[in-house]
Amino acid sequence: MKSRKYLFMLGLICFLAGCAMVTIYVTFPEEKIKKAAENIEKMLESKNTNNIFYALQNFFATPVFAQDASISSEIKTDSPKIREAISQIKSWADELAEYKKAGYIGETTQYQVAIVNQPQDPELAKKVREIVQKENKQRSIILEEIFRINNVSPEQRQTFRDIFAQTKLKAVKTGEWYQNPDGSWVQKK
Repeated sequence: MKSRKYLFMLGLICFLAGCAMVTIYVTFPEEKIKKAAENIEKMLESKNTNNIFYALQNFFATPVFAQDASISSEIKTDSPKIREAISQIKSWADELAEYKKAGYIGETTQYQVAIVNQPQDPELAKKVREIVQKENKQRSIILEEIFRINNVSPEQRQTFRDIFAQTKLKAVKTGEWYQNPDGSWVQKK
């Protein structure tokens, strides 16, 4: 009777050990991260989301997502959450560009935007703060979703953020503000 109890306990332990979840993180080379950042940037720059063809194409060709059992060397940059965040960013892109051009908002080294010069008008200052908050929230959603769908290791998340920020900083236009690695702000000439 005692041996049967031990055998049952051993079987139960083996069964529970077999059910344990294992998280596998994937480490990506920097060139793959750069390619993913450029892909997101292209999606943000494209103007196609407003036409009916693009909407129908996405409706009929929307990929189905499931837990991927294989490990891919390519970084996935497409999911419903990412598409929604990009759509949100595009909805205020012209206003953000206007505030950047006016010198109120600049690009940081952390894939965020920040207020560089506060507008004097309180109503305008409120709008600038709101757009900075909305933009940063959607950018965070994009990164967090990329981390999730690619099982990015916690140790590599800052590398992703840095490379995405570098890609954004390359797109800064003449007259706009950007942050140097030392934290100082510079206007692009």
